[in-house]
Amino acid sequence: MSHKPERVFNALIHLFHEIVREAVAMNVSSKTASRYFSLRILLPAALALALFVLSLYQFVIPQFEDIILGRKREMIRELTTSAWHVLERYHTEQRDGRMSEAEAQAAAVAQVGHLRYGEEGKDYFWITDERPFMVVHPFRDDLNGTDLSDFTDSHGKRLFVEMVAAVRDDGEGFVDYTWQWKDDSTRVVPKLSYVRQFEPWGWIIGTGIYLEDVRDQIETLEGDVVSISLWITVTISLLLAFIVMQNLRAERRRQQAEHELREAKEKYEALVEASTEGLLMLTEGAEPYMNASLLALAGYSEVGDAAPDWTGLFPDLSSEDLHAQADGDGETQIETRLQRRDGSGIDVLLSVSTVQVLGRTGRVVIIRDIAAHKALADELDETREKFLSLTKQLPLAVFRTDASGGLPVLECNAATAMLFGRGSVTEMLGVDFAEFFEERKDFDAFAAELLRTGMMSQRIERLRRSDGQALALTLSVALVRDEDGTPRYCDILAEDRSDERDDEERKRRLLSDMQAPLLFLAQPVGALMREVPICGTRYPLSGILRLMARADSDAVLLRDDAGAMIGIVGRDEIRNALVRRERAEDLLAHEIMRAPLLRLPESASVHEALTLLDAMQTDLLAVHAPTGEVRGVVAIADIHRSALHSYHGFLRQLHQAGSAAEIGHERRQLVHAVATLIDSGAGMRHITHTLTAINDAAVRRALGLALEALGAPPCAFTFLVLGSEGRREQTLATDQDNAILYDDVEGADAEFAASWFLQLGEHVCRSLNEAGYPYCPGGIMAMNPKWCRPLADWKRYFTDWITTSDPRDLLDISIFFDFRCIHGDASLGARLREHVFDTASGYHSFFAYLAQNALRNKPPTWQFKPAESMDVKAAMIPVVDLARVYSLRHRVSATGTTERLSQLHDRGVFSAAGFRDITQAYDLLLALRFREQARAIAANRTPGNVIATPSLSDIDLAALRRAFAQVETFQSKLSVDFRGTM
Repeated sequence: MSHKPERVFNALIHLFHEIVREAVAMNVSSKTASRYFSLRILLPAALALALFVLSLYQFVIPQFEDIILGRKREMIRELTTSAWHVLERYHTEQRDGRMSEAEAQAAAVAQVGHLRYGEEGKDYFWITDERPFMVVHPFRDDLNGTDLSDFTDSHGKRLFVEMVAAVRDDGEGFVDYTWQWKDDSTRVVPKLSYVRQFEPWGWIIGTGIYLEDVRDQIETLEGDVVSISLWITVTISLLLAFIVMQNLRAERRRQQAEHELREAKEKYEALVEASTEGLLMLTEGAEPYMNASLLALAGYSEVGDAAPDWTGLFPDLSSEDLHAQADGDGETQIETRLQRRDGSGIDVLLSVSTVQVLGRTGRVVIIRDIAAHKALADELDETREKFLSLTKQLPLAVFRTDASGGLPVLECNAATAMLFGRGSVTEMLGVDFAEFFEERKDFDAFAAELLRTGMMSQRIERLRRSDGQALALTLSVALVRDEDGTPRYCDILAEDRSDERDDEERKRRLLSDMQAPLLFLAQPVGALMREVPICGTRYPLSGILRLMARADSDAVLLRDDAGAMIGIVGRDEIRNALVRRERAEDLLAHEIMRAPLLRLPESASVHEALTLLDAMQTDLLAVHAPTGEVRGVVAIADIHRSALHSYHGFLRQLHQAGSAAEIGHERRQLVHAVATLIDSGAGMRHITHTLTAINDAAVRRALGLALEALGAPPCAFTFLVLGSEGRREQTLATDQDNAILYDDVEGADAEFAASWFLQLGEHVCRSLNEAGYPYCPGGIMAMNPKWCRPLADWKRYFTDWITTSDPRDLLDISIFFDFRCIHGDASLGARLREHVFDTASGYHSFFAYLAQNALRNKPPTWQFKPAESMDVKAAMIPVVDLARVYSLRHRVSATGTTERLSQLHDRGVFSAAGFRDITQAYDLLLALRFREQARAIAANRTPGNVIATPSLSDIDLAALRRAFAQVETFQSKLSVDFRGTM
């Protein structure tokens, strides 16, 4: 352990010595100073500080060291994997015959030898073979081509032999040893390297980190800890000095207090005698004491009168009764009569309290004359009767409760009993008002606020009747207190507002209607699959009909001579054939089949099947196993028969909307239900799929209304959605990003097509704006002539962006690379995407610029401050950017971020662990974004993307820090893969 903790202890001891000297200077005896200072203050404080420093150096700092080293190990693993792909690429060139093995190996050695990373650009990769011989080392040319079997480090370790052993079993591993510091051969330091086998050439490629870097970070952390420890020590020591000074002053005050106590006794006796209220004190083993006011009240005020027996003053109250009444805690009040000397009696109120006098228990009784109060109480009783008579006529619930416990009802009118489900006023009396709250904690909060404020006006509370029926009440409450401020009772006026809950009830019903369909739509389509007969392509129609009859099926699958499923024949094909031909039974299967075969994997969701069937305007699709073997078919009729299909019933209403206003109404209903479902536990992937389906349906219906108004288009076209909608990642807060792509036409037709499609774009964008999708602030919409163009112009746009744009230009147009066809001829979009892939494959600078832009967006700092807020959308951009860059590089046609990452993982671009980490990070950010927007909608606020970090739990913050660390790791990989340096 470092010697830095000793400096903390030395500073602590020095400050303690200063405090001791100050105590001695104040003439405190050594015995008193030892008792108050060493035992009660200094020793516990010193132990606490020692344990604090010890825990930092024994537990906290080692854990940080493990975390830092673990991240470094993961970093060099990902970097080595990226360099390993360089070897794989040249091996592919060799395997395809474009290069010889020697040429491929030489090119790979040249590229790997020039790869650098790190802050100084001096971290590198090396390659050995399995003998081991050095293939290439950037800073040790003397080792290239030499036998390394006997090469050892400064501790005698045969490091290259251990690297061969590390990859022999698992193909990869970590090795620690000592090595020269980067390009400085005079400095040898510990190093940890990761090596991975490239089996086709029998090579081993690796890179490493210098443990000196890790130790430097730990030293920096230790320095910060020492500084913090010193500040804590100084602060605590100052507090100890203050406490010692206070103790010394307290001792002087105690001596002064003894003197003042004697004076107070005399003053107290004078005060008691001067009191206008009677006072009786009964103490064990002492004579009862009565003050002058009590004697005067009883008629014994003449000089020379002997003090009476106190029991004779209260004939209705025995000594045992008085002691029994005062056995409880606090003060007890007793109403009785005082017997005067002349035989008359007066009504008095006794306030009895228990006291301790010199270790003996006593009773103090305050006697008040309440004759005037009794008269006033009679008047109040009369007023109360009038009040009750009035409240019985009111339709509102009016009642009075005691101010203690659960607020038991003391008085109420008939409307109160009826409101709370009690049969009569009698049944309502004595019932705790707390019983009508759904949870005790709600009542406790209500009672605490009432006690604090004393009054509530028009407070809305949700309660329950005795029969369990929910109530929404507006309460006006007044707390009445005694003269001494003690709460006595509450007067409450309650008005039923249950009718105002209808809107909330409709929301709950909509949630109920939506929850079950979402669960149904999320299940695999294989659960609805039916097996159907299979026949050859030359099977006659008459034979097909017999097959269908025997199997009780409405379709058959067709298999070619090679055994591949190529088409399907259903009832529609048979009906059409019978209408077209007189002797249709002689037709062969391949003449009437539907091809190509539309198919989905059996693991796909019912939602995906419905979307595909709707997009392709068909009623049947094939279902295949993971191996590609077709297992059966799913018909749209099978899905429609499900009682859980109400969700698509909502979508059908959206498809049938007759105006932009109706689109907006149906869309808001669906979006509100989805917002409610977020808190009900539905998966985030299903939420995004549902929102995509809603937004797609709204756009398609707006297009349908526009086409109904404008007529048939002059040529083939497709409507494109861009950005988050193109990626199927729209949230509850979204605007428009769209464009129109139409087929190339020439001459006068070109002008007419441009004008016609621009009208279409204006019609659609205007309708979407009226339906609740705001215009794009940047004008990226189909109503903009720049983004309503033929295929040739779009190809020219992308060619210019790829070949001539700089990084700043690509920042503004990156969303166009996420385009998706939502309506019309999808082949136009496919041709444009192939053009993008073909053009980009020849321009490496384009990928470098995209990577540079992706690296501009760093995840937020892992150390959040209490007053900070975080833009979740901005935090997700790094993941979206890196998925886009790799997808364009590897010709991945998917546009969604998670789909892109999944396909890249399948192609070996990302390791299994890396793919899992980055998708978990993205899903976490997506869930936080949805949760914040759902809360905004529930509070009638405009949903946004900014979250206040103090509102996040410790678990959320810890998960965010890990997610951002994973994003940083992938950005390091992106830097190496596309720029060659960190």
